[in-house]
Amino acid sequence: LGVSTETEDAEGRVIDESRGWECLTVDEVDKVLSLFEGDLQQVPPQFSAKKIAGVAMYHRARRGEFVDLPAKNVRIYQLELLSMDLPLVRFRVRCSSGTYVRSLARDIGLKLKVGAHLVELRRTSVGTFSVDDAVKIEHLSDASTIKSRSIDPLSAVGHLPTVEVSRISAEKLACGSPIPLEDPCPSGFVAVSRGGTLIAIAETADGYLNPRKVFSQ
Repeated sequence: LGVSTETEDAEGRVIDESRGWECLTVDEVDKVLSLFEGDLQQVPPQFSAKKIAGVAMYHRARRGEFVDLPAKNVRIYQLELLSMDLPLVRFRVRCSSGTYVRSLARDIGLKLKVGAHLVELRRTSVGTFSVDDAVKIEHLSDASTIKSRSIDPLSAVGHLPTVEVSRISAEKLACGSPIPLEDPCPSGFVAVSRGGTLIAIAETADGYLNPRKVFSQ
């Protein structure tokens, strides 16, 4: 708290400072955090990979070009205060894909009227994947550990509906050809399986499975 930077993290140039954080209480910070839970309109950072007219924003920002970016819809499912050792505040956030935690820190600082930037970020889960299931780097040379912790490809995309196809359809998909849907299927992306093995990620449209990524057998 108390330091705003142009990149919204510790790497950027400081653009504003405040000592207003010195009198903040845990209750005040906790109350402000609760205001950010739910659906939000969030303005992405200027230094980001978001593209405007085909050019990443960080390229523009490094050239001194700053653009009025439109706010985007994001959702904060949970924002929990973990500890406070002013000016440092630690929190846990569960959020929708596309949320910029740097911008969340920025907006929390603005709401507290002291400014803020993100110092450290640790991603603990993405979808069904959790850091609790990760393998420590020193164990990567242990073949038995790797084998026991490996995830079946079809399970890895378990968040997608699965479509089982015939051998002939699998061969067509392997060549990149769309195939007619054999059974009713949800619209959007699906995992395509043959005999319980992931063979492709496809998109359904107009009664066809259109391969988007095909995996070699």
